[in-house]
Amino acid sequence: MANRLLSLALLPISWAVRYKMTSPEAPDGWYNSALTSWRGGWAMTLKRVLCPDRVRQIPMQFSWLDHRLVRERYIERCDPPAAALYLFLVTVADAQGLSYYSDAALGRCLSLTPARLSQARSDLMRIGLIAYQHPLYQVLSLDSSPRREGSELGADEISVRISQLRAVLGRTA
Repeated sequence: MANRLLSLALLPISWAVRYKMTSPEAPDGWYNSALTSWRGGWAMTLKRVLCPDRVRQIPMQFSWLDHRLVRERYIERCDPPAAALYLFLVTVADAQGLSYYSDAALGRCLSLTPARLSQARSDLMRIGLIAYQHPLYQVLSLDSSPRREGSELGADEISVRISQLRAVLGRTA
């Protein structure tokens, strides 16, 4: 009986050691892989850190949601869909902040249209809260100060701002 309890207590450790010994080694810069299913079958997804210098760490207050989101006004720069996407990504991310969800799954979970999801993702990238390379998301550590509003604007955002400026100046395009 005592041997059985001891073997059960060691089971997770034994499995982890066995897993590490039998799994193929990941390529350099890649640390994990997982099988992902969809209606058409299975696909292997390798996860890799997108921004190694910005891997998130547990803040002193022991929460994945860093208080600097409020104190440094990151949250004020997010509209509700962007804030919902950020909360979802923080919730599902692994220890390095990585996750991968399809646009369709995120849209279903957050009740967002594809266009609105794309805008929310772009907003979070512009603010500096996430990195994204299809299909991989990385929740980033917070910079010492939020990025300025005008830096790294996309072509669509620049076009919108030019249109707004022209409207204010009374010109038409």
